[in-house]
Amino acid sequence: MAHVHPTFFSPDTNTSANKYEIVCQYKSKAAINSRSMWFGDDPLKFTLPILMFQLILFMFLSRSLHYVLRPLRQPKFICNIIVGIIMGPSVLGRNKSFMNMMFPKGEMLVVNVLSTLATIYFVFLIPVKMNRNLLRWPSKKALNIGIICFLIPFIVTNSIGLYLSRFIDDGLGPFYFFVGASLSITAFPVLAYTISEYNLVNTEIGRLALSSSVVNDILGYFFMALYIVIHQTSLSNSLLTFMILIALAIFVIFMLPPGILWINRTHTKGRPINQIFITVILLGVLIFTTFGEMIGASAVDVPLMLGFAIPEGSPIGIALAETIDTMLEDFLLPFFYIRLGLSIDVYQIKDMKNFEMLQSIIVIGYTAKLVATMIPSLFCNLSVKHSLSLSLMMNIRGLIEMVTFINWRAKELIDDQSMAILTLSTIIVTSIVTPLATIFLDSSNHFVAKTNGTIQNAIMDPEFRVLTCIHGEEDVHAIITLLETSHPTSFSAISAYVLHLVELVGRVIPVTYCQTISKQMLESNDFDPTTAAFRNYSNNSNGCFCFQPCTVVAPYKTMHKDICTLALQKRAALIIIPSRKNHSFIGGGVSATNSSINKLNRNVLLNAPCTVGILVHRGHHSLAAVRDYFAYRYSILVIFLGGTDDREALAYCTRMSTHPGVSVTVVRFMLCETNRDKNDENERMMDDFVVHEFKLHNIRNERAVYCEKVVEDMEQVFYGIRSLRFNNYHLVMVGRRHNTNLMNDTAMENWIENSELGVIGDMLESSDFATSVASILVVQQCVMVDGDCFNWKTESSHYMHWCS
Repeated sequence: MAHVHPTFFSPDTNTSANKYEIVCQYKSKAAINSRSMWFGDDPLKFTLPILMFQLILFMFLSRSLHYVLRPLRQPKFICNIIVGIIMGPSVLGRNKSFMNMMFPKGEMLVVNVLSTLATIYFVFLIPVKMNRNLLRWPSKKALNIGIICFLIPFIVTNSIGLYLSRFIDDGLGPFYFFVGASLSITAFPVLAYTISEYNLVNTEIGRLALSSSVVNDILGYFFMALYIVIHQTSLSNSLLTFMILIALAIFVIFMLPPGILWINRTHTKGRPINQIFITVILLGVLIFTTFGEMIGASAVDVPLMLGFAIPEGSPIGIALAETIDTMLEDFLLPFFYIRLGLSIDVYQIKDMKNFEMLQSIIVIGYTAKLVATMIPSLFCNLSVKHSLSLSLMMNIRGLIEMVTFINWRAKELIDDQSMAILTLSTIIVTSIVTPLATIFLDSSNHFVAKTNGTIQNAIMDPEFRVLTCIHGEEDVHAIITLLETSHPTSFSAISAYVLHLVELVGRVIPVTYCQTISKQMLESNDFDPTTAAFRNYSNNSNGCFCFQPCTVVAPYKTMHKDICTLALQKRAALIIIPSRKNHSFIGGGVSATNSSINKLNRNVLLNAPCTVGILVHRGHHSLAAVRDYFAYRYSILVIFLGGTDDREALAYCTRMSTHPGVSVTVVRFMLCETNRDKNDENERMMDDFVVHEFKLHNIRNERAVYCEKVVEDMEQVFYGIRSLRFNNYHLVMVGRRHNTNLMNDTAMENWIENSELGVIGDMLESSDFATSVASILVVQQCVMVDGDCFNWKTESSHYMHWCS
């Protein structure tokens, strides 16, 4: 038995009097793993079976509770900590038989070690998987908010704590000073983890909260280092501790990164990182954390510094995340919450005087932080709603605060009652502020256009802005061909934002960035193949086409937010995004990547602030045609059934028809007079208007053909489409949704495989048209909250009669 540093090993159970604990235990192999009950062994008398039983019980209760609380938008942290308390002496642990069976004293050392490993690697992984651009140059807004929301709560809570300390018995007065300091700090790892869990990093407020929390944490670490140095036994010890802390920071900032960069340089692309490097780094984290503990730092500070030394998105960073992420989430962290729950006994809350005073400081602290965040936010021209959201997010608490409470309890700064009060207060506050913050920042309608982001309004604007999405090099040719077909001219140039979509791996925080292309860069050859292809096309466009390469690294399930945000910022009139065919494999499975991409497309359609074109590429038309303007030949077929999306597709085709190398055929299917709905006259007039505009633009164009086919029902529409000769065309354009009288999209939803392509698009992409070489462009006009995006004006005109 020996006295150890409390960060690594907490006292046994809840007794504050017990200052000693087991730090070393000899166990033979037979005592670790049971030979099974068939040999007469009791599994609960062995270490490994007990750990497995603890883990199984925790996972079952945690998943069940999360399923119940998910509609209330409760984070996983709340569910985990509640389950830990349930397994502890507050609920199930009140049964002594249960405690002795599931948590025998001789096995608690293993739980403590695993929980400490969970803390270290949890904090280490957060900076490894995040976007450092949010932190390197915090904005003036983030600096102001981060500083003020630390200083004001720090001053207020400590003033109240010093005042109340005169009325406190049991020597707990100085403790309130530390409570005030804790309430003033917003732990960056906790906030980053929560924001990632709720996909709020795509919002402006989410990014601002992260930057502000970094500033807030830096101030907190400064006071922490100052406290460690000042509270040494002598001046020489203070100077020595200060020099060691500076030396550790210099090593992490200047000496460690070159070694990590060397590992990245020696890594062969396409091959896994050598596991020796992974093992050395993970062991190094434990060694440096132990050294930090020896000089007074906590098990949180050193791993956080080491995490920042790993380059973001690097092969070694991705390998580290892939190696320990699952083990951390599903194996190590449960033992942290189990350990926490065992140290909390809500029945220890008996002294109401101390309870009231502690609660007073906690309430004042959270209120001061809420106000201190909201006031500078309002002065920074944030709306009241966004200021309140930011204030709530800065009050989110999590695992780091729980580690602090455990350390305080181990150092006997607090008793069992204070430990329970602090933990319950954290649960209550976080369970309130987290759902409110997510509700205020719910971005379901965040990207809906408030202006007319349609092709019909931008058809011949001096600048036609297009956001093109690319998954890989196989999409480049089809996108460039479509841009050339869109006919960039000196009177209506095309500005393309080429967005490379990269699935997030090895990060917790998505990142979106755009690269500025200078004239010198256009003349250089230092480009990746995708950018080089657009550079070559731009150089041969006589100044009619310009582009800006952008990249988004995010999970497919949230990538649509980055796409829509960029489209909104760049005021794009059109988003072009490739589709992937859901080919079935043996056994009926579908490619996971293709399925994720098609789900992404559906999310973009639901949230886009402008028109969206989903491109299904077939064939390989020569790029030589793009380079030779007058030799370029491209055939387009437009299937027009009527409706908002078909009108948008025809408007886009109208622009394409002005290209001297493009031939266009428009086939319009119309209901016979006897089957027309008289209430749908307004829709038919809008269809007629867009058709008339197409005719006016092509009145002397021999390459444009317009045909009408009169049908009686939907069956004749399908028959008419099948009769078209698709192999005569390079591209087939169709709207995603159609006139309800002619094509009931809702009734057909259960019959189509790819809902993002619509009824006609899905039919053209099906195996029935597999022999067709024509690519497919499915167009959907943007969705408005208060009606259609296209402000149509009735105009009287005389219609020209083409072939019918």
